[in-house]
Amino acid sequence: MIKSNSYTKKRNSLRGVITVLALLLAVTLLTGCTYPFLISSSPKGEYTVNTASNINVYQLSVSTGDELTPADVVEQLLPSVVFISNYTGGQVYSTGSGFLVDAENGYIITNAHVIENQQAITVTFHDGNTFNAAIVGSDVFTDLAVIKVENAALEHNYPEVRLAYTQSETPARMGDFVIAIGFPGGLAGSASATFGYISALERELPTTSGYSVSTLQTDAAINPGNSGGPLINAYGYVIGINSAKIVAEGYEGMGFSITTDQAVPIISDLIDLGYVAGRVRLGIEYDKTKFVYRIKRADVYGVMVTSVNYAYAPAALKTGDIIVAYGNSRDSLTTITHYSQLTGFIKDSSVGDSVALRVMRPLYYGIDYEEVIIEGTFKEFVGD
Repeated sequence: MIKSNSYTKKRNSLRGVITVLALLLAVTLLTGCTYPFLISSSPKGEYTVNTASNINVYQLSVSTGDELTPADVVEQLLPSVVFISNYTGGQVYSTGSGFLVDAENGYIITNAHVIENQQAITVTFHDGNTFNAAIVGSDVFTDLAVIKVENAALEHNYPEVRLAYTQSETPARMGDFVIAIGFPGGLAGSASATFGYISALERELPTTSGYSVSTLQTDAAINPGNSGGPLINAYGYVIGINSAKIVAEGYEGMGFSITTDQAVPIISDLIDLGYVAGRVRLGIEYDKTKFVYRIKRADVYGVMVTSVNYAYAPAALKTGDIIVAYGNSRDSLTTITHYSQLTGFIKDSSVGDSVALRVMRPLYYGIDYEEVIIEGTFKEFVGD
């Protein structure tokens, strides 16, 4: 991987590009290797990294280019930020924000929860024009999604954002000034900007799926409706994707934004494949509100299965089963006390790994239970 120097404001663009190209050429000639990232210089001297999905991302230092006024940043980014309406049954099911990352193909980044349970999606730009959109890919684990606006929108030449991507270093420092843009409270046509500072870096927080993501913590207000909108630094680069669904319980004045460094590889996979490569699923939905069940006159910790997708789940698993232990083999099972344990186990597993579950299966409408050991293999999740 190639990375730029950090914490510098200017760099000699020509010398840097020549050096990088020379190194790549030398390594390629010696090893025969080719690289998925093509690097070129932009007018300000930051590096543009073209991913396999052809999204331009900028490999920049923490403070690259000329610092802009807050008004300049908002004016520059507003045309790229959109209001998203999610329709189910002819009614608006949910609303949120998003932003254009590929003007040529119409790709827009948002949060997965903004477009869940959808039957139709519309996107409204800041100028009031509304277009239909389709889901390209969604990842509930990281709460990220990509949608594609219809071709009619491309005729308006809406600008795409500049997406920061350092590959190894966070694109921000504690104390950096940031701006969040979105449509809070479902106010279509009334984009708002909130201002604040980076309060903390690399906060690992759970999404609604129970998975943890790396976030930037900010005191800029991120309210419902802001979800999916950009978090922007003082130089006009998007450094995070805001999510009102990621919260630190019991605290106020904290907003969280999924880092672009974590988001870029996922977005690239969603565009290229429609799913995130290498990700597995157990193929079940389960009750996240109840953890203790009365079984044979004893309180037993477990997770109740509420639905089964046999494309991924072991064939012997049934709706109503209560999973009380899990592991990679029947001889090394871990007792469940909270559903997050099972979620973490799935997240840490790879395609082809063995899975074993001890379940309590209800008999006679729950009057009695039998213990069953179920075994299977994790399969790659390729989308619903």
